[in-house]
Amino acid sequence: MYGILRTKKHKAIALISAVLVATAGVKLYEVLQFHIDSRKAKENLTFNTAHNLLEKNTQETVKFLRSRLHHLTLNPKSQEAFKTDNKELLLEIEKRRFALMRKENPGLMKMHYYKPGLVSYLRIHDPKRNGDDLSRIKQTAREAEDQKRFSFGIDPGTDTDGRILLRAAAPIFDNDTGRYLGVLELGFDLRSVVEETNRFLNKTHMNQNAVKSLILVNKSYLLEGVRSTAQYKGFYLLEENPLFQTVLQKLNTGERALFHKLHVDIGEKHYTIGFNRDFVGGDAVMLMTVMDITATAKQMHKTILTSVTKVFLELILLIIVINWIFKAFSKTLIQMHSRVDSILNAEKDVVFVTRGGKMLTGVNKAFLDFFGYPDLKSFTKEYDCVCDLFIQEDGYLQPEIEGKNWATYVMEHPEQTHMAKIARQEREYTLKVYVQPLNSGLMTSSEEMVVSLVDITEELEDQRRIEELMKQLEASLESFKALANSTMEAVLIFEDNICIEVNTVGSELFGYKREELLGMHRFKLIAEESLEVLKKGLRIDDSKPYEVMLKRKDGSTFPALVRGKNTTYQGKKVRISSAIDISEQKRQARELEKLNKHLREEVDAQVKLITQKDKLLQEQAKLAAMGEMIGSIAHQWRQPLNALNIGIELLEDDYEDGLIDEAYLEQYIEKNTRLIRYMSQTIDDFRNFFKTDKVKSNFHMKELLENLLALQSAQFQSHGIEVKIAGEDFAVYGYKSELQQVLLNIINNAKDAVLRDNRTPSQITIVMDAAHRTVHIDDNGGGIEEELLDRIFEPYFTTKEEGKGTGIGLYMARTIIVEHMHGALSAQNYKDGARFSIRLPESP
Repeated sequence: MYGILRTKKHKAIALISAVLVATAGVKLYEVLQFHIDSRKAKENLTFNTAHNLLEKNTQETVKFLRSRLHHLTLNPKSQEAFKTDNKELLLEIEKRRFALMRKENPGLMKMHYYKPGLVSYLRIHDPKRNGDDLSRIKQTAREAEDQKRFSFGIDPGTDTDGRILLRAAAPIFDNDTGRYLGVLELGFDLRSVVEETNRFLNKTHMNQNAVKSLILVNKSYLLEGVRSTAQYKGFYLLEENPLFQTVLQKLNTGERALFHKLHVDIGEKHYTIGFNRDFVGGDAVMLMTVMDITATAKQMHKTILTSVTKVFLELILLIIVINWIFKAFSKTLIQMHSRVDSILNAEKDVVFVTRGGKMLTGVNKAFLDFFGYPDLKSFTKEYDCVCDLFIQEDGYLQPEIEGKNWATYVMEHPEQTHMAKIARQEREYTLKVYVQPLNSGLMTSSEEMVVSLVDITEELEDQRRIEELMKQLEASLESFKALANSTMEAVLIFEDNICIEVNTVGSELFGYKREELLGMHRFKLIAEESLEVLKKGLRIDDSKPYEVMLKRKDGSTFPALVRGKNTTYQGKKVRISSAIDISEQKRQARELEKLNKHLREEVDAQVKLITQKDKLLQEQAKLAAMGEMIGSIAHQWRQPLNALNIGIELLEDDYEDGLIDEAYLEQYIEKNTRLIRYMSQTIDDFRNFFKTDKVKSNFHMKELLENLLALQSAQFQSHGIEVKIAGEDFAVYGYKSELQQVLLNIINNAKDAVLRDNRTPSQITIVMDAAHRTVHIDDNGGGIEEELLDRIFEPYFTTKEEGKGTGIGLYMARTIIVEHMHGALSAQNYKDGARFSIRLPESP
């Protein structure tokens, strides 16, 4: 019996031992598989996180560059320096701003101004290099120039020190005229984006310094002479990094394990490598991420060895060991889930883990916020699968596609763009769907996948609004074209002086087909003698009609009235110009001129009458000048009268205070006598000034000018006007008072001009030219409009406001100088004002 019992015991022990060994083996296998799955999950999570972070950081970089370009291109000081070709000033302005931007974001490396045609104008980062034609290699800047909009990308070529630059460029338009001036480009080192991603990854749950990424550059994007250290599938490593060099060499020789990610062993180190071609720059760059899994592998090996030892040396305590291992496993699993949850919850997009596309095993906070549930359990009570919320509509994901689960279908077709529509809270949302595999082991029964849902609803609505606006603009354009073709005027639209649209009348007027006019420079349609007139008209935003000579295709010219207006057309700054052929009107004018010749006899008969009227006008002009002088006397008298008044008011107080004695009275009488004498002298000067000269006499020009200005000095001082006399004096023979009247009229006109223009300082300069017997009266009052210069000496013509001018002053001034003194009077624009010149004959 004992033997039987002992046998049964042995059998029982053997059975228990076998069960324990089998259980330990299973547990050991589970531990091994768990570590493998954990490692793979960590790898997938790391590479997906790296991809998302890189995409996010790159987008933030593009936003940064767009924002800085927007402010830089609109800066008025920089624009003025760029327009006026003041390179030193532009460098001084932008060098400081470039330093501030680099301090804000050290990844910024380059700041480059281009003239039209992508000719290098100024490199802020390297001002000694300029003038080179970069139109062939600067694709980003060329796109900004061609499309006149913001552009970014990676151009062929890289720095010799291994930097590959993300370039952003924007066109520069004149703030005043909208004219295209050139392109401004910023260059940002992509390595700084990668380094920022590495820092983030190594600060989270991953081992510090265990994850590293680097940019590989396509061979076709490298400049000659750029040194590379290693390459993989045509992508070259530019940095001196022994680890990455060794990894690439291993991959090229085929020494790697066959996993879903590439694995390579270097000495006692173990690495997992991932490549990302879906990165900014398209085929230009590829991102390589290397994850050091040595510590994980060593930990796994140590755990296996410890478990085997415990199985064979402590078999009796196996249950306790298994329980301990299970607890340790559970704790590790909880920590792992906690770490995964922290990364998932950092994502702004909806992210969840699904098994087979149906069962949800994990969601992030954005998922719960989007669907409006407090936790995953509450969601699964109502829905078995996220696909239950899909709207059945063509072109969007359905629960089953081509006999496959929706998630499996998306994962197997990564080259396609997948979108789903989901109804939530009485609103439809459109989302982009991304699926990545998350391989599982024995702990689960099917393959797990990480799904990301990116809400693009607002983006699509914006796109639809833009498309609707484009339709409206196209309809408006057709209406505009129909209106333009129905008018009798030739209508042409120019962008930077290049014709981009013309109506039917315009084609017929110039003798060109519409296709020939499109792309033609406006100067080809203008006769050479009218080029300067046209250029002046182009400076005016909305010009009045003016006359030029236009040129047809056959070379013939014809007179026309043209006008232009600056405006916006199809989003571009343009100038709309119209033209009317006035050849017939000119012919009629010539006929009219012939008729006028027959009227000369009648005109001669009226000359005598006009001469009499001129005398009357001369008297009117003298009265007007007298009015001006009376105003001057009022200014001259105001101060002494005020002094007399104050002295009289204080006399009684001084008497009461006992201050009046003999000395006081003498001083009081002497002071007031001087004031009265000064006022009397002013009256004498005024009387002499308007004394009618019956006989010509000799006098000096400087003395005449000084006497004239003395009468008006108070008036000039009150208005803050500086009057100077310069040059060499000369003698004059003629009617002194008449010449005084002319000078007074012109000087008063100059005074009105500088006051009207609010110039600071206000200046009138009188220059005597003895060699040519000429007096020039210059002012800085802004000048006279060119089209009015020929009319200012006409009778009753004035540029002053109504009630402030008679229009006879300059007419009589020319009559006196030309007819009475046999000299000449002319006017022109000079510097920043007007110049009136009086030339007098030699004295007898």
